[in-house]
Amino acid sequence: MEKIRQVLAIYGGGESQSRPLITTLKESGIGVDSLSASNIDHLEGIDSSIPKILFVDQSTPSAIIDSCTKKCEFINLLLVEPSVLAARPELYEVAIEIVIAPCDIEEILIRIERSMTLLCQNSSAVSNQEKKIHKNLVGKSQEYFSIIEQIKRYANIDAPVLIAGETGTGKELVARALHYSSDRKAQPFQALNCGALPDSLIESELFGHARGAFTDAKESFRGLIAMAEGGTLFLDEIDSLSHKAQTALLRFLQDGQYRSVGSSKSIKTDVRIISATNANLDKLADEKQFRRDLIFRLNTLPLNLPPLRHRRSDILLLAEHFLTQCAREHGKGKKIFHLALKKKLIDYLWPGNIRELENYVKRAYLLTDQAVIGMLPDGSYSMHNSLDTSIESVDCDEALQAGYLNPLEDSALKLSGDESSRSHEVSPSDVVPVFAEAKKAVIDNFEVSYIRQLLKYTHGNVSRAAKLAGKERRVFGRLMKKHHIEKSVFVAS
Repeated sequence: MEKIRQVLAIYGGGESQSRPLITTLKESGIGVDSLSASNIDHLEGIDSSIPKILFVDQSTPSAIIDSCTKKCEFINLLLVEPSVLAARPELYEVAIEIVIAPCDIEEILIRIERSMTLLCQNSSAVSNQEKKIHKNLVGKSQEYFSIIEQIKRYANIDAPVLIAGETGTGKELVARALHYSSDRKAQPFQALNCGALPDSLIESELFGHARGAFTDAKESFRGLIAMAEGGTLFLDEIDSLSHKAQTALLRFLQDGQYRSVGSSKSIKTDVRIISATNANLDKLADEKQFRRDLIFRLNTLPLNLPPLRHRRSDILLLAEHFLTQCAREHGKGKKIFHLALKKKLIDYLWPGNIRELENYVKRAYLLTDQAVIGMLPDGSYSMHNSLDTSIESVDCDEALQAGYLNPLEDSALKLSGDESSRSHEVSPSDVVPVFAEAKKAVIDNFEVSYIRQLLKYTHGNVSRAAKLAGKERRVFGRLMKKHHIEKSVFVAS
């Protein structure tokens, strides 16, 4: 797509957050036209193809937003603060792209480009299904944008895609995004969970069957491949296919032809296959449980989804997104997360990934009567699922950047601005440690918290905790000894 050279900034509020962004856009060589939302009638004189950014804050009247969205055929990007979006879930319907402020210029440009790509694909309208899929893709991490770029790159390459990732990482959502970003989007999207059906029914479900093909086949059935004609067939848990079904699928992928069960007639069809797995197919092939030649056919375009623990900067953004969804769907009022709970959400390893986070947020929303969600009604912050998936040790710098380690957290220095509350004047040197001390405190606090968390999840099993941390057992044991942590405390927890 052609590089963005001009944008239109529409101010419905949010001048304080928009000013530095506008300056950065201009410094990047992008022209910026400005327009007040209250003067939106003047929009007629501006090129309709120019991307539009709408800035809103808590003071923006609903009438201004409604007027702006009616006058503009499309708002490409809405820039809004988290508190405003949480309080006004209707804003999700305003723009093609929503960015939480503050944000960086790279994210802004990527989001604008994505919105323009969607508009170019269908200049008259963006379908409701496209909007729904698009808005459920939430994140700001480098890993997230890498996924988005791959979706854009693969969308119109008419070849099989294999999506790999742990359970709950959003494989079907990505498959739908690939379909609805492609030239096949007006055609059907059919999905099949290969692990949900017995071997005896998989082939019939995929390829259909003729009447009388087997005992219960009282009527003929077209099959999902025929039903997806011209569109996309998504095969989840592809590793669950029997050897017989693998052979039939391989034959179909080779020449685009298949035969219904009980029929001798070959049928040629045009369907794109997107498959997904949370298993290691190469390992299954080594164990003779999966055909390696089928892997080659399925894996023409590989797409690997990272676990949520590798997208820590996306956790709170996703949690806020799910919280807003809950408010819209269940009508129990707007709620927010307490700061202490936010730290817990970031600290947690999320073995169930995005699906676990979504279910946790829904449970917390429905079971909390107050407007501020601080903890679950049972008085616990903990998410009780066990850790069955491996993790990498978290780098201290990454932890600092994620915002859940604060070297000054226990400092006596309070930045409240209330001078009268202080009994005497305190010098920063009295309460702020020097850099080396602050760094050591952060590392010590992180190590203690990290080790205790792992031992809690493994119920005091040091060998398993060390394996999860990616450490040798003796190294992990030395860390426990250094911080006087006894495994016996966690054995019964």
